Amino acid sequence: MRRYHGFLAAPAVTDPALLRVEHTDFRDLGAEPYAGPGRPAGF
Repeated sequence: MRRYHGFLAAPAVTDPALLRVEHTDFRDLGAEPYAGPGRPAGF
């Protein structure tokens, strides 16, 4: 981080709605479970 010290400044926005991300339970994060064929018997 030494190379970027002072490069990124703190946000100048004062509106709290723009500084935080609201938590939602409706977001589906990640990949769907694998639904393909099973592994061969040798594995």
